[in-house]
Amino acid sequence: MKKVIFIIVSFSRLWKNEFRVLVNKVVSVLDQFDPAALHLKFVYDKLVEVQEENYAKCR
Repeated sequence: MKKVIFIIVSFSRLWKNEFRVLVNKVVSVLDQFDPAALHLKFVYDKLVEVQEENYAKCR
């Protein structure tokens, strides 16, 4: 039996630095597993894209 977990996050209540931390943690968790097998490939790709944009801005 598969266990399905939903997490609801109110992005409007996150501060900018908290959003970066959340993105980094979600990406690191998804890196440990196969995002495609979890049907989260699209989300994973978008989060990596946001990570790269933030990294470019910080340079």
